[in-house]
Amino acid sequence: MNMTKKLVIALPTLAFGLIGVANASMYECGMDAVNHDLKSALKTCKPYVDSDKDAQKIYGLALSLDNQYSESVPYLKSVVSDTDKSISALGNYQLGNIYYFGLAEPKYAQDKKLGVKYFKVASDQGLEQATEILKQIKLLQSDNISRIAYSMITLKNDDPMKKCFDSDSKEQLNECKPFLKKSQDARYMYAKALFLEKDYIQAVPYIKEMMLSENIDVQSDGYQMMSNIYYFGEAQPKYPEDKTKGLAYLTKAADLGNDFAQSQLGDFYNSQGGDPDLNISQTYKWYTLSKANGRSLDFKDFQNNMKNQAPYCLAMGEQLVATAYLDGSAGLPKDEDKAKEYLSQAIALYKDNEPTKENLKYCPQQKGLDLESAEKQLGSL
Repeated sequence: MNMTKKLVIALPTLAFGLIGVANASMYECGMDAVNHDLKSALKTCKPYVDSDKDAQKIYGLALSLDNQYSESVPYLKSVVSDTDKSISALGNYQLGNIYYFGLAEPKYAQDKKLGVKYFKVASDQGLEQATEILKQIKLLQSDNISRIAYSMITLKNDDPMKKCFDSDSKEQLNECKPFLKKSQDARYMYAKALFLEKDYIQAVPYIKEMMLSENIDVQSDGYQMMSNIYYFGEAQPKYPEDKTKGLAYLTKAADLGNDFAQSQLGDFYNSQGGDPDLNISQTYKWYTLSKANGRSLDFKDFQNNMKNQAPYCLAMGEQLVATAYLDGSAGLPKDEDKAKEYLSQAIALYKDNEPTKENLKYCPQQKGLDLESAEKQLGSL
């Protein structure tokens, strides 16, 4: 995704563009830079890129601004060596985008560490856009914003990939396709669009790539989609139905903090005669975690029914939620206060209720979920 189109200086204002040069045609190249005429600069500067360093710099930035990323890289490397920091910063910033987002793949492989390095140099050179993107990357790495939200932050209104991100799923199939080779984000959006349009067989290879992503949000979305494909046999006969694999993938997505997967897993555990077996303690856990992770979910009636009909199951569910807060797992932050709250509620229910046969048909007993273990957990805080 091209992030430089809102830069105040789109092309470097080099000295020859102001004081003139001996060659009249080369002067046109310089004036195109001064006037920020991108398309014209690509034409007027090209004849001089082998003989003039300034032409190389203008041409390199013009190529990158025109989304010709692979072609721009060798020229941008001459831009970063410029003695003028404002010009060098532009080159570093563009190379940061190219490497961080993999815009020049396959010729130049995506390298996020190298991309961040270029962004840091540009930031140190005073480029505000570089400083801002480093802040967003930090939020992304700490899981405070999602990959897709981050992508939308970085997209500009005139970016050619914008429609790939903000169109409906049918349009995305066309809008994202031109960018599949050079952009991971485009491939992720394309995978989701294929899934939503029920083209499951075509979606599988792209979803598999998502499952290997280093980004937790993308990875969890991949596992969630693949879980449904296998669990419900959506891509048969090429990918046969496999409920065990589907359930494993859904659990993986839930463990990674995917709120939709958590809600769906809660539904699965609340089904009679299904796979998995009925376990409303797990249902309560996953519903609670899903809501805590941002999903709009109202299960108050379910909770009240548990309290009235299967209170021991509710105690186990409360302890499961407390453990997630203690561990900081399934998308939750570590939070001792929340853990204490849920453990206290679990202990009160354990004390007032026995694990009766009637209760346990809704929630099989599980090692480590009982009054003694809950009191031990609370006592350790």
